[in-house]
Amino acid sequence: MSEQTSVKIWLKYVALVGSFIFCYAKIFAALTVTWWDNDVYTHGFLVPFVSIYFAWIGREKLEHIEPSPNYLLGLPLLLASLLMLLIGHSSSVILIQEVSLIVSIVGIILFLLGTRYLAALWFPVTYLLFMIPFLRFVPGNLYLPFQLFSAKMAAAILHTIGLSCLRNSIYIELPNITLEVAPACSGVNYLISIIAIGIPLAFILFKSWVRRITLVIMGIAIAILANVLRVALIGALAYYNLAGDLHGPYHMLQAMFVAVFGYAALFTGAWILAERPLLTSLKSISDNTQSTQRLSPYVFLKSDAIRGPVIFTIIILLISGSYINFNIYHSLPVKLHKDFGFFPYQIEEWKGMESEPDYKVFRTLGVDHDLSRTYRTSAGQEVKLYVGYYESQNQGKELINYQSERLHINAQKMRIALSPGKVFEVNKEIKREGQLNRLVLFWYNINGRTVTDKYKAKAYTTWDALRSRRSNGAIIMVYGDSGKTGEDPAMLASEEDFVRKLMPVLHNYVP
Repeated sequence: MSEQTSVKIWLKYVALVGSFIFCYAKIFAALTVTWWDNDVYTHGFLVPFVSIYFAWIGREKLEHIEPSPNYLLGLPLLLASLLMLLIGHSSSVILIQEVSLIVSIVGIILFLLGTRYLAALWFPVTYLLFMIPFLRFVPGNLYLPFQLFSAKMAAAILHTIGLSCLRNSIYIELPNITLEVAPACSGVNYLISIIAIGIPLAFILFKSWVRRITLVIMGIAIAILANVLRVALIGALAYYNLAGDLHGPYHMLQAMFVAVFGYAALFTGAWILAERPLLTSLKSISDNTQSTQRLSPYVFLKSDAIRGPVIFTIIILLISGSYINFNIYHSLPVKLHKDFGFFPYQIEEWKGMESEPDYKVFRTLGVDHDLSRTYRTSAGQEVKLYVGYYESQNQGKELINYQSERLHINAQKMRIALSPGKVFEVNKEIKREGQLNRLVLFWYNINGRTVTDKYKAKAYTTWDALRSRRSNGAIIMVYGDSGKTGEDPAMLASEEDFVRKLMPVLHNYVP
């Protein structure tokens, strides 16, 4: 093959990679921000490199596979992935776009190289799923068993070392403070990081599936026990007032503590389970990689069978990328019926006054309008109201986001009778704030629909964006202090009464 022909072939595949990056540039940027800002997902930076490494060490197998494009499966899958990307972009649903990235890679492999190539690359491609921060979508009730286990075991440790405490569900009551094992402190979030690191380590070091599974389970088990130890240490420090911050000196006892122990367990377990010294195993892998016959750059690049599909793929990736990056389609802003400045300070017997919002997260998420009031009655009842409204949603400016989703972690559905035969559903949650419980009722208004489920809210947003280019939505929260012992029936009755009287007024402002 002439040098000029070689250059043309390489340019074509550089264009393929470049068009793929161009098409998914915003998703790569969003993932990078998530990995950087949230230490739960920092393993995401390693995932692409680990995936490439596994593809590289399996390159000898790929040398002997003749490209055989699978148009029947590959083309529909590729087109479906790009449709997912466009739908996710139009409706600002980031998960759809992130999943589209993985589906697109599978579609391209099938469309250009065929089923046998995909079978050979199944592990590196599947491993890319760890890039996606899907813990944002884990139902809150999955955290509870880990919260209860950590609280129970930590309380037992405190009793064993002679410290008096009383455990009430996920709360550990000490003489001077009450600790809550919150969902973020359950240790669940960091288990994904440990699994993401443990799987490639197990595959690299061991050929036995028993040893591989044992290593990963060992890492998970020790991480769970590390979280118990972390909660117990926090309790001991709090008991003796040895640290101003509950997470200990220099924040050493933050949840990252769990990941550190998990990583240590993985490498210790690898050393224990190794059939030969760990360094020898790693050196053997390195030697085998270097001694493997070098992959010819033209094994699949020069195949005449895939020239047309490559050009077609480049074109549709560029078209899709242009649609997204140049914002060809975007939802139209929907104004409030009336500005919140005119919202009444008197709602029947409830009299209001301006107050600072306790949930400022929605301001950081780009809410277009918000309302924060404290309402009281002459009988001494008091509730707080927060309404955050988006005229339109887009990437990074979303009503339901990994920060706002924390509201759903321990939320339960509750029905309020507005009038005979008319029932209104809200989310109810007890949030521990300092020494008090806060009773929160909240729901969403999606283009006029009342919604409590975050997935339904996303689905309605997607439908409205595609059907009528509307992605407006609001969150409405009514909350108040509920004392130290959990749900206060009097506070719940006050909030229910306020919600009944709020609803007819609210519809005059939120579309």
